[in-house]
Amino acid sequence: MRPVLLASTLLLAMAAVHLAQDHVGAVNALQGTAYVLHPPQAARVPLKLADAVLLDDEVSTSTASKLRLELVEGSVLTLGANSQMTLDELALGPGFNESRVSLLGGTARAVTSDQYHESGKTFAVRTPTAVVSVAGTGFIVRYEENRATTVVLGLYDTTLVRSAGDPQGRNEVRLLPGQVTEVERGKRPTRPVPIDEERRRDLLESTELLAGPPAASAQRDDDLAFCVAETNRYRARHGMPPLRRSAELEAYAAAGARYDTAVRIPHKHFDDTPGGHLAYAENQCLSFQGWSLRRAGGSVQGAITKCLRTFYDEGPGGGHYQNMLGGEYGTVGCAVHVTGDGVTIVQDFGR
Repeated sequence: MRPVLLASTLLLAMAAVHLAQDHVGAVNALQGTAYVLHPPQAARVPLKLADAVLLDDEVSTSTASKLRLELVEGSVLTLGANSQMTLDELALGPGFNESRVSLLGGTARAVTSDQYHESGKTFAVRTPTAVVSVAGTGFIVRYEENRATTVVLGLYDTTLVRSAGDPQGRNEVRLLPGQVTEVERGKRPTRPVPIDEERRRDLLESTELLAGPPAASAQRDDDLAFCVAETNRYRARHGMPPLRRSAELEAYAAAGARYDTAVRIPHKHFDDTPGGHLAYAENQCLSFQGWSLRRAGGSVQGAITKCLRTFYDEGPGGGHYQNMLGGEYGTVGCAVHVTGDGVTIVQDFGR
């Protein structure tokens, strides 16, 4: 059993003991059924929300199921249906530079934490045919057992892919966002090419998992109508025509509010889904960046007022200001997602 990678060398001798108690992550979201096997136990057990996972654990999902894990260093792993993964290493401090998981089958999305932007730190996903490594990025990897082939889609920054049989990376390829490569057993990765839309959507949807149903306040029609009215109040100050309220954009904004809050990355849902082919611009006030109901006197509409005022106060040239007052949009959909005291507010704009 490998030791947990602790920050202090004084604790290394105790690391094997700590493994049985210390967790390296937890279940952030779950759809359907997922299991964990804690070595040396022989039987796997069902997972539920907030359950801890340990180093060397093997996690798996059933048919029509998805699982999201948030690791203690901030990275997020999402498993699609019929997937199996082991948690091999985790870099938890200075001097320990690699985190590694193994995807034994199925599909996984990885969004790594900021610590991998530091020099020398990497996050790797290994499959039976490939090694996918990054230094601060996001990607989707699928291992197709029937073809003994690994498929990798780059999402952000640069993703490095090499054959499992090429430890020196002599034939390593670099994926840019939106590019895909395949690695068959015993072969080098194929040349990166732009992925076709149908395949891209399949990979994204297979690893998209929301944190749960939105809070009750997100469903209050008067709050959403107030957001539209407040937007149009600012537009009227400058002689701009009112934006029409869009139910489609509201549904899209609600999904984005939940998703971005869960993974703690601004506009991630919008970027992953190219606006859902509905939205052309997006404004956000995010709970994980300090927006709260307490800040607005406990009122959702008070939070909306403060949020939109912040956008307006940017003035001409500000991106949020321009989205809200620009002449190129004709529709708007708002969403409000409350988690505890935190509140996320989203505006999505359409033509």
